[in-house]
Amino acid sequence: MVDGRSDGFSTSSIIFEKIEILSTEVNSLIFEVRDFTVENWEDMLGSFETWGEVPRKINSLIGEDDHMLIQTEQGDYKVQISNYPAAGMRARIRSEDERVDWPCGGISYRESDIMLIWPHGGPGLTAEDVLRRHLHSGDIDSAVQLLERCGTALGSAHESLSAVWSGPPNSKSWNSVLTRLEEATDSRTLWRAPFRPGMPAVLTFGTLSFSCFTESPSGTMRIRPTTPQLTDAVGKSLGIEWPALRDLASLLNELGELCMTDLSSDHKTLLRKALIDGWQSVEGSLRTGGRKPRKALQILGGGLAIWEYEQALSRTMSSRKTENTVHYSSRRLLETVSSVQRRLFTIRILSLLSITGLATGMIGSLAIIFDSGQFALPASLAGYSVFAIMRVLYAKAAPPPEAVFN
Repeated sequence: MVDGRSDGFSTSSIIFEKIEILSTEVNSLIFEVRDFTVENWEDMLGSFETWGEVPRKINSLIGEDDHMLIQTEQGDYKVQISNYPAAGMRARIRSEDERVDWPCGGISYRESDIMLIWPHGGPGLTAEDVLRRHLHSGDIDSAVQLLERCGTALGSAHESLSAVWSGPPNSKSWNSVLTRLEEATDSRTLWRAPFRPGMPAVLTFGTLSFSCFTESPSGTMRIRPTTPQLTDAVGKSLGIEWPALRDLASLLNELGELCMTDLSSDHKTLLRKALIDGWQSVEGSLRTGGRKPRKALQILGGGLAIWEYEQALSRTMSSRKTENTVHYSSRRLLETVSSVQRRLFTIRILSLLSITGLATGMIGSLAIIFDSGQFALPASLAGYSVFAIMRVLYAKAAPPPEAVFN
């Protein structure tokens, strides 16, 4: 929730303020894009830092919602506006991944991008447009193929971004954000995770949607970075970077919203699995800190599920701030958290019993070596048997990532 407001930087056409969200000050860009003029553009360029290819002499400017279309003698450009500047796009561009449609330039304030600029190539179909068409017609096979391609594009981009920079899991800060989100949304749920190895902090995209994915003329699925949302801005203010799994969770959250049709539970699970399989199929494990991507996704230790939970809380908070209806997928996910946690408790009991069985077996083995009595062999066999049985039950009890919230 927005708790307060303080004065900040402004020009004749833009107000740049500090607002308080989740008990943290974040930057907020405020201006009426529909009233923005050519003169306003020139005034803005003299007030903020620019980088890359930024058109300075423009012929016309049309503002709509969160973007502007600019015409120049050299060509047309699309300018994406960030109401909550956060991402440092220049650091991410260093990854040079071909599956990302990087901006050609941008406008920044205190190292935060307030506008990103792309050459304007005209309207084109996005993955969201195509996915809606497939779901409406009931073409599940085509939807599965499309989601796999989106997942592969995201996994490839994450692997390249992880090569630019990565850090250890930031469990304390991540759990702190979860606490603030729960308080801000009056959530009845409470979930914390140790964020085990396999979840390093990397350079991520933030809140993603399928409208960010388009197909290039060569047939490659590409991602156009989007502007940061409220929780992304909070992370920037707190100096937090997120794990790659958070971006994947963002897409799964939106997929749940797009699947509000008469699809069966099996079909929904199949679609989720396609997106996840595409992401984990990419070679390399930099994005998961050296662990196999499939293991990093598992719910034990947090995995993908904890970030789906965070995304549901984040979207609920944003919806309340803008007085919009909370997304069905976010509301439904939060309603199932308690049952998921009960299952996790059972899984932890099985894990404890397996460890106990293994310890008993090892002690019995040592007793046999030192000839400590007639009960050593039965105790050892019993211990190893308990260990084997509990490990099998443990493995079967943990739901695959595509089925946790479905």
